[in-house]
Amino acid sequence: MSGPLLMLSVGLRFTAKFAGAVFFILVPFVASSLAVDNAQTLIPVFLIGSAASQFCVGALSETFGTRRILLTQLACLVAGTILCGAAFNFASMLVGVAVQSIGVGAMGGIGNTLIFDRCHNQAKATRALSFTSVIVIWAPALAMNLGLVIARADWRYFFYLQACWGFALWGTSFITVPTNSVSSEPARRRLVAAVNSYGTLLVKFEYTRIAARMCLAGGGIVVFYTSALPYLQAWAGPSHIGVGVVPILVVAANSVGRIVAGTLATKVSAERLGRIGSTTCLLATVTMTGFALLQTNPLWTFLPFIVYVVGVGVMFSSQRTELMVASAGRPVTSESLIGILTSVSGSVFAVLSPFVTSISPDVPTGISLLLLSMTIVSCLRSNWLNWLKAMTIRLRPQKTLRPRPTTVDRAVQTVSPGRL
Repeated sequence: MSGPLLMLSVGLRFTAKFAGAVFFILVPFVASSLAVDNAQTLIPVFLIGSAASQFCVGALSETFGTRRILLTQLACLVAGTILCGAAFNFASMLVGVAVQSIGVGAMGGIGNTLIFDRCHNQAKATRALSFTSVIVIWAPALAMNLGLVIARADWRYFFYLQACWGFALWGTSFITVPTNSVSSEPARRRLVAAVNSYGTLLVKFEYTRIAARMCLAGGGIVVFYTSALPYLQAWAGPSHIGVGVVPILVVAANSVGRIVAGTLATKVSAERLGRIGSTTCLLATVTMTGFALLQTNPLWTFLPFIVYVVGVGVMFSSQRTELMVASAGRPVTSESLIGILTSVSGSVFAVLSPFVTSISPDVPTGISLLLLSMTIVSCLRSNWLNWLKAMTIRLRPQKTLRPRPTTVDRAVQTVSPGRL
């Protein structure tokens, strides 16, 4: 794989995470500047637009080619960020965020696809995705810190800077991304087939099993950020500087897991790497549950979560390559679908986590038991989804169908016995 194309893949995936994380910092500054009380609406608008973009881009890329759709997305990113920077009221800001989210949506998925399409060896693809992901996962931390610094001067400068970065990505994509061949069938038929491929992947149990494992593993991190981190901040107090280091430790642990996966990719199969990551997560959650039941210091209870994140990093790097293989020649559709599934599952776990902690004896115990149950389900090596499918078929009443007579049978029946 060429160096410029690899750097473009990193830039696309980095931008996708960078653009989404910055709104968590800029919302208060936008609310103060535009004199609105509901500036938090920008975040769901961005998330909904990104999810819709991921659904559409997967089908459109299979129909019109990845290069054309990528250039269109980057143009939407540049136009949306300029609109956000030049917003004169909240309505124009919403329009800019919606256009920007359409451009950002499936950008990370296309970046992963660029690597997978050029690395025909599965081990090399896992290695490339693992090592480049180490850079990408630091994008939210950089976005929040850089956005906070620039917003103190003027939050609009941040969007103008992002527009310049998007234009640079557009020029690089125009030069480096080759034009991929598409089918000669009519565009409408290709589009319908691409949309139907989402359903084909969802009913393909090997794909769904891997996707469910990734959603459960990523949901554990969502549970930690939505319940454990606020609990630690309330327990330690705002003056405790150690709590602020926790998110950095989580990202660093994720980086370690991806480096381990990239190092072992050429020596261990992707399936075995997934098992190693699942086992690491299981051991970490069992330790967390033990500390929580013993009513120890909360820091000791959540310390094994760092090991859990290492396992998630190993699992994500290996399982993403398996998803590409299981997608049966539709990598962009696969990336778009897993992006939608992880977003939806993350939202579900963000709602489920406070409910579980509210009915548990204490917050550490509730979080530990929830993570343990999620990890046990994801570690079931026997395809539990296939088991559910087998049970469904078994419970369904079977119809006894008579075989239709063939042409030879009809010919024999029409011939009289005397002729035979």
